[in-house]
Amino acid sequence: MANCATCGQPCDSPIMVKRGRRVLHFCSGDCEVMHHSSSLQAAGKRSM
Repeated sequence: MANCATCGQPCDSPIMVKRGRRVLHFCSGDCEVMHHSSSLQAAGKRSM
C-alpha cells in the first residue's frame, strides 16, 4: 500500500513512476476513479 502522489489516498496497486531519484505512486483502476473525481482539485492546489 502506498499513497497516490496525485490524490494522497492509499492505493492497493499503484503505478510507480520514477522522477529523477524520487519514485512517485499513482492510483490505477478503481482507486483512480473513486478518489480523483473528488480530490484532484484539492491535491493539485497543494502540490503547486
